[in-house]
Amino acid sequence: SECRNDSDLIPPSAPELLTPADGSAFHALPITFSWTVSSDNCRLSAPGAYQISLLNMSDPYANPITVATDSAFYQMNSSSFLVRNYRWWVRARDASGNYSAPSLPRQFTFYPEEISRETFDSAILTSNWTSGDEDSAGGDDHWGKADKQSHSGMYSAWCAADGTQSNDECGAVGASNLSIHKYDNEMKAFLEMVFYPGGHSLLTLSFWYWLEIADPDDCLKVRAKDQAGAWSDLWQICRQSNGWAMNDYVDLSSFSGQAKIAIQFLFESDGSGHCAEGAYLDDIVVEGW
Repeated sequence: SECRNDSDLIPPSAPELLTPADGSAFHALPITFSWTVSSDNCRLSAPGAYQISLLNMSDPYANPITVATDSAFYQMNSSSFLVRNYRWWVRARDASGNYSAPSLPRQFTFYPEEISRETFDSAILTSNWTSGDEDSAGGDDHWGKADKQSHSGMYSAWCAADGTQSNDECGAVGASNLSIHKYDNEMKAFLEMVFYPGGHSLLTLSFWYWLEIADPDDCLKVRAKDQAGAWSDLWQICRQSNGWAMNDYVDLSSFSGQAKIAIQFLFESDGSGHCAEGAYLDDIVVEGW
């Protein structure tokens, strides 16, 4: 018989894709794929009758991810949060190891829902933000609006917009930070926002920053507070940005399921060497899937 002793050379029929439709768009998981059942002159492989391949089209160097399944459907439960566009196709495999021709491919988009966006377009900080300084040794220095640097529009948030100089390294003691456009010593100036993630299982934070520091101990940091009040450090940079730069996406997915989350941008300086502008922020976006 052609089905014994590895003499089967006939591949199974190619599957035909059913759902989702070509060009579908999703912003939540899971995503369920289905296709027609393939036929074979002998029998399909068990396990692994079908192989579904997913190609991240957003990455020109990506290779397809292939998953074996026994049924004519597959449920995708996780995804890289940077992926936007996929191509997918399926092929069948029989017990002798013959593969069918691949199905005609389809494409879909996995896109985020924008939860919060801040572009600092107005001349004052909106009520969405709270600012303060956790180190009073150098006086209180707060984030505020500035028009000297911006990534988009006219304004950005500057780490030392409100406060005075605590020594005479860069100007007279008591001179306003704004008048000389330099940050102060001994700062822990924070800019904090609360947002409500809803039912999203994947969450990301992106932003643009401009950073000029006078001391390698001076840093821009990002941290988050869960609904129980516990803080987590998520990201930091302690070097010049050399102009505006976009951060790597900060993954907030560990906070999914929380009723609310506080995001805090913290600029810290030590006790000396502060004759630089410090940190600016613009175009802050929280997205969820």
